[in-house]
Amino acid sequence: MAERRGRPRIPFVEIAAYRVLDTVVIPEAGIGQTVTLSCEGVLLRTQHSLRVGLRIELNVGHLIARGRVTQFQSGCAAILFDRASGVERC
Repeated sequence: MAERRGRPRIPFVEIAAYRVLDTVVIPEAGIGQTVTLSCEGVLLRTQHSLRVGLRIELNVGHLIARGRVTQFQSGCAAILFDRASGVERC
């Protein structure tokens, strides 16, 4: 099967804090764990179900990134970055 992503993802396991930027959604914040990372997005394992389309702010160490949930399956959210600080675009 051909790879659909534009950039390769690398294994990157870290604790991540996130908050939902769409204010009418509960929970508004949580803790998860990154699974993989690329310069365009991250795969985040979380106990909360995150609806596709939600705007998320993610905090991993010195990285602060905003993006949208593009998929949620088996407890993992794929998040496509809108903008990031602390990371250079590839």
